Amino acid sequence: MGFAFRNAWREIRNNRPFCIFYIVNLTLGLIGFISVDSFKQTLDQKVEAESKELLGADLAIRARREITTEEL
Repeated sequence: MGFAFRNAWREIRNNRPFCIFYIVNLTLGLIGFISVDSFKQTLDQKVEAESKELLGADLAIRARREITTEEL
């Protein structure tokens, strides 16, 4: 394991512009991923909060499997 860290440190030290470029790209990717996930959670919460208006009904039936007409 020590060899891997020494080798990685040497590469970082010898190639600073690439290292900075890599860190900036990694940071932007993580920020994008977190932003999209946050937007998804906010959208899910908003749809859940307004589901009655969006559904347009007084009663909503949910099931894990398909409901047959006999069960209705």
